[in-house]
Amino acid sequence: MEPVTFEVAPGVTAIDTFMGGRERYTAAYLVTANQPTLVETGPGTSVEPVARALDALGIAPDALAHIVLTHIHLDHAGGVARSPPGSRTPPCGSTNAARSIWRIRRAW
Repeated sequence: MEPVTFEVAPGVTAIDTFMGGRERYTAAYLVTANQPTLVETGPGTSVEPVARALDALGIAPDALAHIVLTHIHLDHAGGVARSPPGSRTPPCGSTNAARSIWRIRRAW
């Protein structure tokens, strides 16, 4: 499956997460800046599509400075348990979100 990306605002690119195998149903967002930031990861099944899209956009997984989650629902944060291969970027959000994320990662 080819990556699907599109600009939604200057410096913000939507990355299709292909949740449930459906195109243009949910998205992660790449904010390009001095510190590239991924907003949302999508569900756990979205790790590969998001990683392929980041690669197509010229962003290596270890180049991500931040992964930001808006809230802890699996369609938004499920992929954090399986960060893109090569990524050592810890996710960030509220303190409660961070605790939940690290519990998810340990359980994985």
